Amino acid sequence: EDLLLRVLEQRLKPGYYLLLDSASFERGEVISATPEEALFRMSGQAASAPRIETQAVSRAIAGQSVESAKEYLRNRFALRAEPEIQLSGSLLQRLPWWAQRIRVLSTAR
Repeated sequence: EDLLLRVLEQRLKPGYYLLLDSASFERGEVISATPEEALFRMSGQAASAPRIETQAVSRAIAGQSVESAKEYLRNRFALRAEPEIQLSGSLLQRLPWWAQRIRVLSTAR
């Protein structure tokens, strides 16, 4: 299974990574066997997701309104769900101007 995962990783597009908890494997019948070795087929599959540079995202949305930041995220990434933004203590409903104060979380669903 580890070998199949490495093969799948080698076949990924640049900028993507495997979602390891999505991996599944299927062992086929034994084709031939001796006391020292066995030959059989095996297949595996796993989902992949784009690698997101969270610091770059933080810098890009810093100081924006919630709606403007959501629009940026929708246009920049192929999202499966609407982006969620939670603000605390912002009277102007804007993200912090300091990117270091923004925490970006990416979840695969």
